[in-house]
Amino acid sequence: MAITHGCDGLELSLLLAAGLLAYPASVVRKLLGLLGGLGAIALMSFIRVVTLWVVGVHWRAAFDFIHFNLWPAVLIGCTLAFFILRVRRAIRPAVAVEREDGRGDAPALSG
Repeated sequence: MAITHGCDGLELSLLLAAGLLAYPASVVRKLLGLLGGLGAIALMSFIRVVTLWVVGVHWRAAFDFIHFNLWPAVLIGCTLAFFILRVRRAIRPAVAVEREDGRGDAPALSG
């Protein structure tokens, strides 16, 4: 078994890093997001390699589907979900502003 370029999680890591670094958040929040996200991608990539090895040994007929369809979708979906959760967490304190009339958490528009 060989892990080739494109199957190592590098593209997902770079995409997540670009998104987290570009989003307007504090440096600490960006670094925590990078640390958690890159660690999660590395863990998922390891689990992917192990499951692909097991599938290749015990269920060869499903290997191509799992390798080319299932795992890429899982990795992209998990990375996107992580990014969305990080962004929501980064903006949560900024959104919790009392309205002028005291009925909610969004600022009132004045005009």
